Amino acid sequence: MMQAIHPDKSRGQNFLTDKNVLRKIVDAAELSPSDIVLEIGAGTGVLTSELAKLVKKVIAFEIDKKLIPVLQENLKNFDNVEICNESALQANEMPANYKLVANIPYNITSSILEKFLSAAKLPKLIVLLVQKEVAERVCARPGKMSVLSVMAQYYGAPKIIAKVSSSAFWPAPKVDSAILKIVIKKRWPAEDEKKFFQIVKIGFSQKRKMLKNNLSALADEKKIAAVMRTVGIAEKARAQELGVEQWVNLVKKFD
Repeated sequence: MMQAIHPDKSRGQNFLTDKNVLRKIVDAAELSPSDIVLEIGAGTGVLTSELAKLVKKVIAFEIDKKLIPVLQENLKNFDNVEICNESALQANEMPANYKLVANIPYNITSSILEKFLSAAKLPKLIVLLVQKEVAERVCARPGKMSVLSVMAQYYGAPKIIAKVSSSAFWPAPKVDSAILKIVIKKRWPAEDEKKFFQIVKIGFSQKRKMLKNNLSALADEKKIAAVMRTVGIAEKARAQELGVEQWVNLVKKFD
């Protein structure tokens, strides 16, 4: 069946073929018979079938129409798999208490994380096979932070489970990959999340500038200096130097 399939480069399709990597993904997801799993980019169903053996239900999203018959054939023995021929980015309704487990197209990684980390119904756990550099950005510490790492660490505790060679895929991508796990945790006490991320994005708007200069869109120089001093942020600090807790304290002062 695999030989009849031609991966679509425009969709970022790279099919996972390494069974050891597959097992690491499944193990990282800490699956139980009562779990509902949402999978994005089901491809030919290699990961889908492994998930379906262990959980109550798998909702498998695959946007490529030509892969749907392949999925249906490969998953015909599973009555707990729902195949959705649509983009998960357009999905509005999420089940309660689900886990997100997927080998996603790398070109939509940031969009996927932004959608599911800010969803009204957050997943309990996220395990994604992503580009290694993206996984490292998500797990970055103060000094190398970005909007993406602030978002991931605001909603959860991310870590890299394993690094994956390009040889684990067909066709082999030009980059190495990593299994990224994010355990969703209690949200920080920022009352208005929309406002929180608006200010974070303003802070990162020009990375080479000092944070106080980027925040000049919010208030005058004296107020910004006073706010930063109050929450213990150095006057010459840049956005990438702040951890999530510092952002939360900073945003509170702009109420």
